[in-house]
Amino acid sequence: MSQHQVDLLRKRRRGVVLSERGLQKLRRAIAAAEQEELEGWRYTLEALSARIGLTARTIARVLAGREGLDRSTLEHCFSRFGLQLEAADYTSLPLEALAVVRPHTHQYWGEAVDVSVFFGRERELATLESWLVEERCRLVAILGMGGMGKTSLSVKLAQQVQAYFEWVIWRSLADAPPMSELSAEWVALMGGGGVELPDTAGAQISLLLRYLRAHRCLLVLDNCETILQGGGEAAGTAGLCRPGFEDYGELLRRLGEVPHDSCLVLTSREKPEAVARQEGSRLPVRSLALGGLSAPEANALLLVKDLQATPSECVRLVDLYLGNPLALKIVAATIRDTFAGSLTGFLAQGASVMGGIRTLLDEQFTRTSPMEQQLLFWLAIHREPVPIDRLRTALVEPWATERLLGVLESLSRRSLIELRTERPGAEGGGFALQPVVLEYLVDRLVEAACREICTLTPAVLHRHALLQAQTKDYLRATQEQLLLRPVLEALIVALGSPAAAEEQLRTLVASLRRSSVGRGYAAGNALNLLGHLDADLSGMDLAGLAVWQAYLPERRLCRVDFTGADLNGSVFARVFALIVVLAFHPRGHLLACGDSTGKIYLWQTDNGRQVACFEAQPEAVWGLVFTPKGDTLVSAAGRGVDAAIQFWDVESGRCLRSHKVHTGTIPTLAISADGEYLASGGADGQIHLWRRADGYGNSCVLVGLSRTIYGLAFSPDGRWLVSAGADCLLRVWDVESSVCLRVLGGHTDWIKSVAFSPSGHLVASAGIDRTVRLWDPAGGECVAVLEGHTGPTLSVLFIDDTTVASGSTDRSIRFWDVATGRCTRLIAAHDNNVMALALSPCGTRLASGSDDQAIRLWEVSTGRLLRTICGRINWLTSGTFSPDGRFVAAGGEYDLVLLWDRIADRQWRLVGHTGAVGAVVFSPDREHLASASADGTIRLWSLTSHRQVAIFEGHTAAIRGLAFSPDGALLVSCGYDSGVRVWQVSTGHLLRSGGEQLVDSVAVASDGKRLAVGLIDDRAEIWDLETFEKLQIFPGHREWAWQVAFSPDGRILASGSHDGTVRLWDSAEGKLLHTLEAHRGWVWRVAFSPDGQFLASAGTDAKAAVWEVATGRRLRAWQAHNSWVISVAFSPDGRILLTAGIDVMLKLWDRETGECLKSVQVERLYEGMNIAGATGLTPTQVATLKALGAVET
Repeated sequence: MSQHQVDLLRKRRRGVVLSERGLQKLRRAIAAAEQEELEGWRYTLEALSARIGLTARTIARVLAGREGLDRSTLEHCFSRFGLQLEAADYTSLPLEALAVVRPHTHQYWGEAVDVSVFFGRERELATLESWLVEERCRLVAILGMGGMGKTSLSVKLAQQVQAYFEWVIWRSLADAPPMSELSAEWVALMGGGGVELPDTAGAQISLLLRYLRAHRCLLVLDNCETILQGGGEAAGTAGLCRPGFEDYGELLRRLGEVPHDSCLVLTSREKPEAVARQEGSRLPVRSLALGGLSAPEANALLLVKDLQATPSECVRLVDLYLGNPLALKIVAATIRDTFAGSLTGFLAQGASVMGGIRTLLDEQFTRTSPMEQQLLFWLAIHREPVPIDRLRTALVEPWATERLLGVLESLSRRSLIELRTERPGAEGGGFALQPVVLEYLVDRLVEAACREICTLTPAVLHRHALLQAQTKDYLRATQEQLLLRPVLEALIVALGSPAAAEEQLRTLVASLRRSSVGRGYAAGNALNLLGHLDADLSGMDLAGLAVWQAYLPERRLCRVDFTGADLNGSVFARVFALIVVLAFHPRGHLLACGDSTGKIYLWQTDNGRQVACFEAQPEAVWGLVFTPKGDTLVSAAGRGVDAAIQFWDVESGRCLRSHKVHTGTIPTLAISADGEYLASGGADGQIHLWRRADGYGNSCVLVGLSRTIYGLAFSPDGRWLVSAGADCLLRVWDVESSVCLRVLGGHTDWIKSVAFSPSGHLVASAGIDRTVRLWDPAGGECVAVLEGHTGPTLSVLFIDDTTVASGSTDRSIRFWDVATGRCTRLIAAHDNNVMALALSPCGTRLASGSDDQAIRLWEVSTGRLLRTICGRINWLTSGTFSPDGRFVAAGGEYDLVLLWDRIADRQWRLVGHTGAVGAVVFSPDREHLASASADGTIRLWSLTSHRQVAIFEGHTAAIRGLAFSPDGALLVSCGYDSGVRVWQVSTGHLLRSGGEQLVDSVAVASDGKRLAVGLIDDRAEIWDLETFEKLQIFPGHREWAWQVAFSPDGRILASGSHDGTVRLWDSAEGKLLHTLEAHRGWVWRVAFSPDGQFLASAGTDAKAAVWEVATGRRLRAWQAHNSWVISVAFSPDGRILLTAGIDVMLKLWDRETGECLKSVQVERLYEGMNIAGATGLTPTQVATLKALGAVET
């Protein structure tokens, strides 16, 4: 206990508390007053407060007897009941009897309800407080039927005891999150997020327990019944966790068994098995069965509802509805509306005793009109408060505003819905359901959907979407979990098998075509359900149907017929490549992104709809900024002499002007807050500064630099510019004089991104060395080093003056507290490198872009995923021949591993990866194919069975390169986790790992002793394969030397670069033999012919080239594909050249003549999908679908 805490306790000890004698005297006096004044009813705490003239909190402290109070307070209490406070009626507390008061409690209330109006429950609160504070229970369950007030009680309890805990975290399980998500949230809050969450549930719980021992924490989990099976699912399963949620059972077991100083309080309608097994009146695990309200407490509730009741009437009403607060609220509405507020009249009707809250809700639901039922179901689907305009747009038939308001008012009078006002951090208020009513309606909706599918009579399914394709991502995930999945489970039970359920859904679609039902959601619902069954949707006939709210970005829809279909609200995949840069419009309604193929896209942030696409360059777009007015977008794209800064009119998409001042790639742009200055940084080591006063027409160059500039940022007042790059240094420039004021050193590798804080007092930098550093730009000092990322950090920005966000190759986004340097939140954001971050102008949303072809929009205050914009270019990333030349293998985006038998002309897709496949390579013995993916795994496939035979795990970021040793015993991998790993193929054991730089490719020499690595740097290297000692370094490229290949005899090393050149080196001496001006763009791949006489190269200029190795002479170059050529390889006999392109094609070429021998189109996501006459699509969407294989015929 700290001295400060001891001082607090001593301060509290100065007061006095009632002795046992004094407490009994006061309680007897209160009981006598209740008998006389209330006919035996008990005072509520609020009523006692009014009678005595002290706050309810003070009264509770008097009766609890655990906190010291002034003697005058006790005298006042006694006097109000005609008592005299005597010396024997009070005493002081010993220091050791007092609980520690936490003066600075950290609080996280999530979706906790408002309990400013709270009835009764004093005894329950006193019992629970005693368990938590005095007896220090570790696990407490509050149990009771739906509507009994468990949620409100848990919030009231947490508020009442919060001073005794360092952390109070309240969390609802209504949406049934996986335990790993919950653990990550708790650990991020309590531990600062600086620790990686382990992979296994047991390790996650162990980590959590470590924090619960180190800090006194109160964790509250509401609605725990959502993760329990319930007694109705199977005999003996009550209290057990549902399939997929068993980790929660282990969590409860260990929190109850393992000693710690914290407490988990849960609410549930049934007792979890882990609680039942561990609880006891003298044990640290307890449960409290929550009964109904007493008659006086119920009377207080009725008074709020403007109903008057005699004590006897109130007792009868409590008996009828078991004191259930929600039931009493609903009945009160009925009494008010139907019986003119007469409780006597209602009771005279002889209402039957409620068999449960569901019975009451059944009765209420039966009384609602079809229009009211429509709105109730829609509110259950939305789950969050819904504004009236959003409700209106969801309805199949248009409703007048007056009609809609009337129905909502009717439902509100019945206490079935409530109007919730906007809470801090939320997007707005609206109409919502009580939790019990929500669950009841979800059950009815699931039952109705299953029944209608089985009978082929879609009514509810026609008027309601079980899944909303365009809603927030976290809500859609909940709809999948709590609507789609239960409907499918019910269908499988009803029909006997998943195959039967699939057939019935197909039959439903066919019946919809025959019936011509018109507008509605039935077909979209069927398609979503089939998708979640993982059904093959190829060739489905949906012609002429209304396919609303179908979520299809990752569904293969080859040859699906959407002719004349209404696709309103449905979501398909978009076309864009790897996301390199992001920028919000100054008004926040648009988000611009630049991708790796030179395209710029504009998206509406509220619905994710693409509104424009600008063709910048055939190379990546590295920089994007809006001018302050938002009418112009400035981009930096291209490489070499083609690199350009372009100005775009946002409204028309017209390129206004273009400047070519840099002699290499332009990785970064920055604009001052007032738009007065624009800065560009290049691979040529130059920074150009442009002035608005000159129309951004002429620039001055900041001198004193030599290496690539990756980051630029203006101070908020525009006086300073900070630059950073490949020299690992930051420089602070005076903008007006173009003078470098100071140089800041500390990073040990390239700096990829810099940002000023809103106040201008700090600068943040993100480096390849895996750190984020905070700097004082005025003093030049590094004030903090933020460590936690497990891969290079690529992007950084300030959320506000107190918080920094960073993105990394470890696929995560981290939020950092500026004052403490602690990571406060960790988001597992993407399936590949987080390349770019952007903050909305209002600071409430964070956008992230990744190599996984996705843009994600996050809610800053909660870290929740709001929207994902999924790109889809099924480009091929690699291609190679088998040693005998019979097979060709290719890897590609979206998990693709393709095996093509050239002799039989047959293809197989090898399924297993969950991320883009960056490399494929055949084993020398012709038995296996190895593939490496952005999911961090290497998989080994049998060439005879086409099945996975092994998986190698260990990488923590995207794997980019693979190479077998000549004898096939070893497999070498490299990736963006700054590591090279060597694996033993026979066992899958990791033999060694090393390296601190980003490695994109590896090659093993024919002697099996040397390893070549291609770096995300301006050099290539050769290492000793056994020790990883650097044997040779090959400098000289102007940009990344990322592709390497050994000649068959190992004497020559080829390096291919972003600078468009290929260099041939003497691998032993390190001597440069030839420089090949290979491509007008990046060199994507280099490969030697089997005899070593020829070298092939592939580039982003859509060309392949063949070179004579001895002379460095180009023998032939030709356009091999209509866009980037990603891969090139020679056949074993050297006569055929294989190319793979971004156009998703494999091509075989005659090396000598350049004739194309064969083209193989790899099937795209929407190959042959017919959208002729389809409505609900914008011209941009039509173009996108066609790019993914759709047709209009």
